[in-house]
Amino acid sequence: MNRWVGVAALAAILAATPAAAVQIGIGVTGGASVPLGQSDNAAGGEYGLHLPINVMPLLTVEPFLTSTGLGSVDATFGGQTYVRDGFDIVSYGAVVALGGMGLGPRYPLFPFLSVGGYHLGREGGADEVRVGYSAGVGYARQLSTHFSANLRSDYHWIDVGGADRRFFEIGAGVTLRFFPVTQEKL
Repeated sequence: MNRWVGVAALAAILAATPAAAVQIGIGVTGGASVPLGQSDNAAGGEYGLHLPINVMPLLTVEPFLTSTGLGSVDATFGGQTYVRDGFDIVSYGAVVALGGMGLGPRYPLFPFLSVGGYHLGREGGADEVRVGYSAGVGYARQLSTHFSANLRSDYHWIDVGGADRRFFEIGAGVTLRFFPVTQEKL
């Protein structure tokens, strides 16, 4: 039921904006993820798939799917040292950004907030599904009518009850704009 409410809200936003103003793209990102205040994880890599929808000149909604693999650490229990695997995290949700995220030439900086579901798992441990949030800033530059590049840095907070998981991520990506392609001046 909640899924249909979200779909209906997105449809209402898209229907209320002029057709020429809506820009849709698909993008990929990659970068580094650094755990903050966690001795059981080391830095690792992050990559993602994004679908930015620029509904108005200053508002972009971006559904996302990302995967993060954190590094292993050496841990000592009872005088014995062993390697503890870092978390593998799969997350999905939506970003709301002020600006065009590279879909238009006028607003290269974009602050953003996101909320999503985070699946945390590691070998030998139970998988957890938690709600997470992020806030960050990015810079996007339109390279041509169809392509843009972006840099992002964001802070993630995952509520796991008692021992929150916090990460800092920095990455880069490219976006292909496929609907509609306008002839705006670069």
